[in-house]
Amino acid sequence: MFAVAKEEFRNLAINIKMILLVILIALFNYNISNMLTSQLSIDGIPKAYAGLRIIFFILGYLLISIFSHSVLNKEIADGTLKFILSKVSREEFIVGKFLGIFLFWTMCMLINISMLSILGVTFSFYILWMLCSAVSYFISIVMLLSVLIKKENFSNFMGLFVGILFPTIGLYVTESSNMLVKYFQYIFPYFYLLKGGIYIMIPYILSFILLLFVVIIFNKKEV
Repeated sequence: MFAVAKEEFRNLAINIKMILLVILIALFNYNISNMLTSQLSIDGIPKAYAGLRIIFFILGYLLISIFSHSVLNKEIADGTLKFILSKVSREEFIVGKFLGIFLFWTMCMLINISMLSILGVTFSFYILWMLCSAVSYFISIVMLLSVLIKKENFSNFMGLFVGILFPTIGLYVTESSNMLVKYFQYIFPYFYLLKGGIYIMIPYILSFILLLFVVIIFNKKEV
């Protein structure tokens, strides 16, 4: 499991496009933080963290999907999965893939939060915990689509489509005053992330449930 996680993390970390993306996120966050003060906002979170919240709440799924949309179906299609499954179980393979992607994006967020702390903003473990909650949910959705869709190109298209549609619908139902529509807010992470506090744990729980579905579907796949 940890070998799979290490390999997935390494593949993301040495990708030049990924490195450029991390730099772009850092620059975007830096520019946003410069436009805002480090004074506390209403919810007690420094305003300088607004950039990171915008990036990972609204663009988080899209960013993860761009680089990990084929995290499972590619392994099945190119035949390398048979060799891997001779060394680890299917469950360990799924968890390893999840951990590798999760650790990479956690590192990305740590770099950005650390950069803000250098600029004089208080280092916030709460923000890190919140962003990791969002990322864990998005990774689980990306992996679910990857195991459901056989073709890599189509999973890429679906990733882009869902990446645009997901935050649009999610934020709409969260902020909607229509009670029939509002019930759907509970299947998206935004309601819990905006509520804050103990509610931040719920996207982690939803992520775990989604991963269970990934494992069940993956176990039925022939490789």
